[in-house]
Amino acid sequence: MLVACRACVTSARRVQGVCVGAVTDGNTDVSRAAAVGELFDFAVTAADAGSSKSAVPPYLQAAHASGHRPTSIVHVGDSISKDLCGALRCGYRAVWLEREGRSPSAEEQLALPPADEGRWTRARSLHDVLRVLLPEVESAGH
Repeated sequence: MLVACRACVTSARRVQGVCVGAVTDGNTDVSRAAAVGELFDFAVTAADAGSSKSAVPPYLQAAHASGHRPTSIVHVGDSISKDLCGALRCGYRAVWLEREGRSPSAEEQLALPPADEGRWTRARSLHDVLRVLLPEVESAGH
């Protein structure tokens, strides 16, 4: 997965003006992790924001760190309640990464917002995420 993630981020960075950040509930600062640190412009942890990703503060802090308005940011994550709903609550657009072999719980399924292609979409692989975020890269054959 790290290799696929590197490909997505590397392609994203080729497009001028793309800022890549991490919002995590984990207690590891991915911007300092040797294997992935160089992939991110910034990272926000739940500890930094004082609340988990299901709340608005981590996303507001990430928007501030990126220098962009929430409405111009797309968050990608695999949790309906924490990633998709948390990002939408803050005004982000979102991509829910529906991983193969990982079905959402009944509680997560209930949290799934109504379909709204202007605000969120689902992807089944990191390659699909890249296609959603950077259609011009996909059309160029990268």
